[in-house]
Amino acid sequence: MPGEEIGSKEEDTDDSALLDYELLDLIDFEILAHHYEFGVDYSIVVANTLDIPLEEMFKRHKRLVQFGVLSRVKRKMIQYRKNIVDGKWFKHRNHTYYKLTTKGEKFLNKWLDES
Repeated sequence: MPGEEIGSKEEDTDDSALLDYELLDLIDFEILAHHYEFGVDYSIVVANTLDIPLEEMFKRHKRLVQFGVLSRVKRKMIQYRKNIVDGKWFKHRNHTYYKLTTKGEKFLNKWLDES
């Protein structure tokens, strides 16, 4: 099934999750918001959308996976986002794709509530 997660730390304790939350900055939350709105995506698209240098985006995606707020998608086929490409629902994966985890969604909601 498209969207299988690898490399996620969903089982973090509350204390370590709070520490992780406080280490995130505005750009990190903008990345999480991008994945919330658009779903599975890869670094080049996120970097272009948010106007972030590509090398920085690679580092941020890696860091956000380490915090457990994003996870890598493990499949060779991914499902297209609704209404992005007419007539296509699946695509062969040529990049490393990332998606928001449950922890990432909780962090994003907390940040939005505080904003």
